Amino acid sequence: MKKIVAIDHGNRGTKSCSALSTSLPGEKGKLICINFASSFIDSTIQGSHGGDRLDFNGKEYTLVDCRFYQKDDKTADDDYFLLTLFAIGKQVLADLNCYKEMVQDGYVEIDLLVGVPPMHKKEIGAKFAKYFQREGKQISFRINDTPMIIKITNVHVYPQGVATTALNHLWAIVDSRDTVNIVDIGGYTVDCIRINNGQPDIVESLYIGVNILLDEVNSRINAKIGKRMTDSNIEGIIQKKAKSLNGCSNERQALVFDLTQKLTVKLLAAVSQQGIDLREDYTIFVGGGAIALKKYILDTGMIGDAYFEDDIFANAKGYLAAYNQMSKKA
Repeated sequence: MKKIVAIDHGNRGTKSCSALSTSLPGEKGKLICINFASSFIDSTIQGSHGGDRLDFNGKEYTLVDCRFYQKDDKTADDDYFLLTLFAIGKQVLADLNCYKEMVQDGYVEIDLLVGVPPMHKKEIGAKFAKYFQREGKQISFRINDTPMIIKITNVHVYPQGVATTALNHLWAIVDSRDTVNIVDIGGYTVDCIRINNGQPDIVESLYIGVNILLDEVNSRINAKIGKRMTDSNIEGIIQKKAKSLNGCSNERQALVFDLTQKLTVKLLAAVSQQGIDLREDYTIFVGGGAIALKKYILDTGMIGDAYFEDDIFANAKGYLAAYNQMSKKA
């Protein structure tokens, strides 16, 4: 059988979506959406830490809740390919019919849908596709001791951020206005797109994502009070989660709030410098960073009418929607 899997390879998290393989009326069209931190350890060397495990080419890898260093070229090593095997394996395990057919047929064909920063699509799109396809050969691995055999038959590459407009509710916004901005705030990058009359005319990628904000907040707090914090601690405080606020001094909370607000102003100023008019034109904010910083973005007073997409799977769902639209036309 063939399974269509869309993956948003974020620097902070790997988000995947696929349709459930079923003919039941109540289940047809249901999506399986899975998110996990974009990081793992070589547990062959470091030992297992209790996360999902992948056995591939004689090594074992375990997912961990942290983050890789910034990779300007995600095809430079096998890290993002291994994250893709984790994502596909988890999708197949979550889809009982697909798993049964894989066992029956010996392998499952995968049409893989992925995204790249929109300004680099022409430059690296083909390279990205080749990196994942592995010449269309069968790939054997084990996930959590369950054997898998897949063949990535096709790889389709979409522009991040822009692809979300394939979703009906976001296209309705774009289609109803002459000019709409899309600001996709990720871990290490912010993609800025201006769409005029349905076509992108400004496309920029800035290296000022949430990971960089977290690093700067952590560095300044360490300089101020002599103590570093984890990413999850800082994010929890930024979003005022009770668990993170408990036991955190008022001084440290105030520092995180103040620094986050100042750095959000800096982020939006950088976006505006690309020719994106956040105050006059309608703006769609997408990405996990936009979700985390929503309150701070609104409090800057630097934006006009805006829509905040609160689904972290928006890009992956956009790849699926774009694929389905093209399949209907074919």
